[in-house]
Amino acid sequence: MKFKAKVYIRLRAAVDDSAGNAVRQACGRLSDLSMQKLRLGKLIEIDFEADTEEYANQEIEKLSNRLFANGVIEDYEFNVWEASNETPTYKGISIFLLRGALGEYYMKDWTEEEKEEAKKRFG
Repeated sequence: MKFKAKVYIRLRAAVDDSAGNAVRQACGRLSDLSMQKLRLGKLIEIDFEADTEEYANQEIEKLSNRLFANGVIEDYEFNVWEASNETPTYKGISIFLLRGALGEYYMKDWTEEEKEEAKKRFG
């Protein structure tokens, strides 16, 4: 079976993000936004094959724990889903629409939990 995964890696809250602080300061010079906090992270996108979804999750967990994230200073979370020839959707709406300029229009009546789930699934 074909699968896709997204692994999100970010520094733990207790760890100083000096690179994020530098980017935040640069944003302050380029924008009028008042940013109190900006933290950088990593996103790893994977297309792969596995026999079952359970096995796919186990292997992505193993890779995240042993290779992708530094367990001392970083936390991670991941999503694994079966790939298909169809465009992925959430609540019946194509992810391409949700990611695009009309995304906010389609999500205007959603709860915060629904919006977070869509962002988690599809970035």
